[in-house]
Amino acid sequence: MAVAEMLKVRLMIHKSAMNEVISTLQSSGLMEVERLAGDNIESETHEHLDMLPLPDNINILTRLVSEMNYIVNFLSPYAVHRESLLDRLSPSRVPFSQEQFKAVARDYRHYEHTYDELFAIEKRMTEIRNESARLEHDIEELEPWRELGIPLGDVASTGRAMLLMVSVNEKRLPDLIAELERHREPFHIERISVFAGRVYFLFIAISADKEALAIIHKHDPVLWSFSPGTPPAFVKLNQLREELNHLKREMSEMEKQAVAIAADIDTYKAACDYLRLELERYTVLEKVAGTESVTVIDGWVRSKDADELNRRVHVVTPLAEVTFRNPLPGEDVPVSLVNSRLARPFEVITRLYSLPSFRELDPTSSLAIFFFIFFGMALGDAGYGTVMALLSLAGLRFLRLSDSGRNFLQLLLICAISTIIYGAYSKAWFGDLIFPDYDFVGGFITIMIVSLALGAVHLLYAIMVELYDNVRHGDRAAAILDQGSWLLFIAGTLLFSLSRVLSLPTAAAVAGNYLFVFGALASIYSMGRMQKNIPARLAVGLGTFYMSVTGFFGDLLSYLRLLALGLATGGIAVVVNQIARLFRDIPYVGLLLTVLVMVAGHIMNMTINIFGAFIHSTRLQFVEFFGKFYEGGGREFRPFSAETKYIEIIDKEGAG
Repeated sequence: MAVAEMLKVRLMIHKSAMNEVISTLQSSGLMEVERLAGDNIESETHEHLDMLPLPDNINILTRLVSEMNYIVNFLSPYAVHRESLLDRLSPSRVPFSQEQFKAVARDYRHYEHTYDELFAIEKRMTEIRNESARLEHDIEELEPWRELGIPLGDVASTGRAMLLMVSVNEKRLPDLIAELERHREPFHIERISVFAGRVYFLFIAISADKEALAIIHKHDPVLWSFSPGTPPAFVKLNQLREELNHLKREMSEMEKQAVAIAADIDTYKAACDYLRLELERYTVLEKVAGTESVTVIDGWVRSKDADELNRRVHVVTPLAEVTFRNPLPGEDVPVSLVNSRLARPFEVITRLYSLPSFRELDPTSSLAIFFFIFFGMALGDAGYGTVMALLSLAGLRFLRLSDSGRNFLQLLLICAISTIIYGAYSKAWFGDLIFPDYDFVGGFITIMIVSLALGAVHLLYAIMVELYDNVRHGDRAAAILDQGSWLLFIAGTLLFSLSRVLSLPTAAAVAGNYLFVFGALASIYSMGRMQKNIPARLAVGLGTFYMSVTGFFGDLLSYLRLLALGLATGGIAVVVNQIARLFRDIPYVGLLLTVLVMVAGHIMNMTINIFGAFIHSTRLQFVEFFGKFYEGGGREFRPFSAETKYIEIIDKEGAG
């Protein structure tokens, strides 16, 4: 349960060495640079400090970084080596030597030319896509009129005849014709085609027959018209398709140009990383202050790294003073967690909730053992645990992961081991697939008692952590009156209950009674001690005590979810096997169907219950455990460092 000791550090360096020192800070990744408060700061030497102006070329760097990001993002789909699913899950970084890394950014004018070229290509591609979409829409509209041999622009009403191009739903055409026939005015419908459930036709009637037009409008028609001079549909369709093919050929040429440029995408990725690191190095100057001759840099460093930071700075320049001090009360101190190799994967759970504040205990080590046990009980099938372990090992072996991704897979591997242990003990291997005598409801009472007992231990441990934290901060009164009295009450309750259940000696029951009464009275006094008069103190104490007792037992019952989840996993697994066996005696395909049903059913059951075990085990930590002592709200320690996105430097320079 460790939070790394942090020191406030101040670097006072001669201005001539400022750039070299900042580069060293970036390459070492040891110090979090903090903005000096205010525009005017008095240094420890009582010199007047001003925030340093940003260099003029920062605007150029900002533009170049934006352009390089655009180049990489645009070219990625056109790279010769397309990303596989594995690469997308775990993007690989291109290896570069330090000298190669620096060389790629020397001719930035070349990258500006590439940016302009790609921007023009993308602009034309967008125009082609828009024009192609318009042509495809026009083709779709004209296709139903292909069999109409007359020029479309000539289809128009005259002074004496009504001539319309109409389409209606095919199912509504008989009703339309019937209604027009009842109208008893001459008309003619010339069917052209049926397309996508609509019938397309020419409608001819007397120009003065307005009622016929009204009848057509009742049947949800689409009336078509084309500009004068439009040729027959088949001629226009041929023209449009030729235009579309021309655009496709032009798009193909554009894509070939992009592919040719993308052959050098690794260089652009390296340039993007290099320029971004340069920009970060310059923008850190926003947090730095100084005089005409001295630059002051404030920040935080882990206590264990203080000597190394001091050494690296003095390797760069002897004209430097590095001072350290302990954090002051009320300072916003960043947090860096320090845990053993086994506990480190469980930092994933802590981070999901919130990092501890600097002066708070890190709960990671405490939750690790309980999460390990809870997950195994909730999933509870050794077969599922084995699959989970193999997948986790494969991910750790073959995927290129960030630290957080590696920690998460390690956490799943540890939880898989817990599941295998619990499942092997209860003979659960894909339900009753391997051991037919597996009974998922067997030992129901025992598992229920174990779940409640684990819950009691978990809750009591949380109270003891809070007691220890109060003692650590010198608040012994709270430790004794709040947590101590409550522990006495719970101990008395448990001792008295066990003496009845297990037939313990009478002295145990008597001791339990005394502890119960003394603990209850002390808790009532403690919970109401902030009130000034005795009646109010008693009322508040009794009310709070009642709520605490009912809340504690409510929390305790929450641990029965471990029993419920384990039963659900085992029950569904057994049902999957039973359903699969029904297909076994089907001739020829029975064995295949049995295997398919088993595989599909167990994958579904395993996936759902892995999520359930993870979520509910996490909930027991967040609500029942953390709720007793943990607040969180810490700010993560983020040292100024040279983190690359696309490339990996294979010969990193040391500092001295």
